[in-house]
Amino acid sequence: MTYVVVPHPDDEMQVWSLIEDTPDTYEVFILLTRGEQSFYCESPGYDEGTGEARPDPWPDGKWTPTCEAARINSFFDFMEEMAAGDDSLPPSFEYQGVAGPFDSGGQEICRYDDGGCVADLTAEVWTSPLASVVWFNLGDGDVTAGEVRWAVETVVANRGAFGVGDGLRADGLIGASYWNGEGHAGCSSYAHADHGAVQEVLRQVDFGVGYQAAPTCGSDPEVSLIEEVSWDGFDDAFATSGTTRLGAHVVHYGWLLDGNPGYYRGDYDGQETDFHRHQHFWVRFE
Repeated sequence: MTYVVVPHPDDEMQVWSLIEDTPDTYEVFILLTRGEQSFYCESPGYDEGTGEARPDPWPDGKWTPTCEAARINSFFDFMEEMAAGDDSLPPSFEYQGVAGPFDSGGQEICRYDDGGCVADLTAEVWTSPLASVVWFNLGDGDVTAGEVRWAVETVVANRGAFGVGDGLRADGLIGASYWNGEGHAGCSSYAHADHGAVQEVLRQVDFGVGYQAAPTCGSDPEVSLIEEVSWDGFDDAFATSGTTRLGAHVVHYGWLLDGNPGYYRGDYDGQETDFHRHQHFWVRFE
């Protein structure tokens, strides 16, 4: 079993080289936020007639329930389409409802929208025979290191509440949280604070579940693990034909970008975009 910590729905592709074609590994996806602060919930970058999926439901603005639902649905549509080319992934998930509330352990848990703190100590749960999804509500754009630690510790300590069987042996914890805030050369300079919080915690806190890793730039001197998404797997996510979207990522997450080309590009050869086929990781607690 591998735990996969995902700050926002669409980041999961940043560790795909460690997820695809893993028939002997059960993944537990820990989603930290619902992506509810996206500008594109105010004005979706939906390009009709390109094969891009329309957000469902149409979002009514940042921080709204419809924004959250659109982001959540895009995640599951992406995952389920990727499963069509990889039978180690579940073709569908079954919703199990809300788990918790769980003890905060003295940690402040706050989602900040356009006002004060909303403390949500619950998580929504989806399961399948091949993977589970545990979805927290910690606040897009304001996730703290303390909240990341609380979420991971909550899942590890309450496996049964999230549909994870006791017979599974944990052998890794990976952060789907590419970050290059130090400006390593030759790579996208992405430095989202929520990603930084995941990186900080996975570097410093040994959760006792095997190795811990997170993606970084290939020129980072701390790189100790290099993997590649297969050509077919990357095509399944990012392929296009002219102006037509074909891959699951550009189809289901395309509404989260406008302009030209109107979707997040995947870099097949380098690391000039946030999503790249050649993936490099630092590793702790091997």
